[in-house]
Amino acid sequence: MANQNRMLLAIVFSIFLSGCTLGGNPQPSQSTPQVKKEEGGKLKSSMRELLERGSNLQCKYSFTDVETSYETRGSIYISGKRFAQESEVVTTDKTVGTIKMNMISDGSTVYTWNTEMKNTGMKMVIDTTVTQPEDQKQKIDLDSKTDYDCTPWAVDESKFAVPKDVNFIDTSEMMKGPSR
Repeated sequence: MANQNRMLLAIVFSIFLSGCTLGGNPQPSQSTPQVKKEEGGKLKSSMRELLERGSNLQCKYSFTDVETSYETRGSIYISGKRFAQESEVVTTDKTVGTIKMNMISDGSTVYTWNTEMKNTGMKMVIDTTVTQPEDQKQKIDLDSKTDYDCTPWAVDESKFAVPKDVNFIDTSEMMKGPSR
């Protein structure tokens, strides 16, 4: 049961942090600070907006969920439509503690894994035609703004390498629901 709770926690944070990969393509907010492609800086942005820039950026972030008091901090490496994310979720649950999470997207598929499920991860094909049901939008805002501190980076292809020692379960079929 504890492993199921840990996995559920990991899934929720993975979906939250990868909001840019699911749903439609809403237009960026007019209030989004404009940062030149070659420059970094501090900005409040969604991950979707960061990817739409098409820049090579390394962005650091840290925030605390007001409902759970869990702190999330990490870095995201962006190159065009690809990203690699390394996060730590610090929970108040002493049995769970800190969960280190990783996520890689090549623009068409997302791979995610964490320290709790050492040899197992999730793989999901990105379908930008799928929209989120209203009840899920209220629980997880996939376009939520986060404070980022971004700097340009020379792309390191190893950041986008999917680990060979992790067995990825394809969740794309499960997300579609039962076939008729």
